[in-house]
Amino acid sequence: MAPATVAGGEPPACESLGDVTSANRQAAGELQRSVEAGALFSAAAAGTGVQGCSVWHAGGSVELLYRFRSGGQFTAKRDPAIELTEQRAKLALPPAEDPLRVLRRAERQAFGEQGCGIDWAHPDTDAAQGEPGAIDTVWQGQTCNCRARARRDALGAVIELALSSAC
Repeated sequence: MAPATVAGGEPPACESLGDVTSANRQAAGELQRSVEAGALFSAAAAGTGVQGCSVWHAGGSVELLYRFRSGGQFTAKRDPAIELTEQRAKLALPPAEDPLRVLRRAERQAFGEQGCGIDWAHPDTDAAQGEPGAIDTVWQGQTCNCRARARRDALGAVIELALSSAC
């Protein structure tokens, strides 16, 4: 899947904020290339271009924030000190494919073909915190506290997809 582009077909240039060093600038570039080819980024981009992008550097951690013309957002965070990786797609438009397929593909992209042992057959469902009426469906993995989440609004529309792990 091709990465999202800004007008003119170029990949987005991200505004760098925070503690910018050559080491974390390199880490940000690696994270950016990785996530732009990913399933969750593609779900958030939903056929629209990037409106803006920023990267926040703090110590060794890097956080990317993309804003899309559709109103969708995508964030990715990597903190090697606590072995944390996190991706979250806030969707302005319904996903073009089944959300479970998107999350499964994101798991394989992040952890290889075997994934991180997410038990897709037995999700937990609960009220979403901070969003009245929204419901979170969460699947837990066996490796590195891996988890995937799909959030639906009160009408049942998928509004967010996320994948995270912390070893």
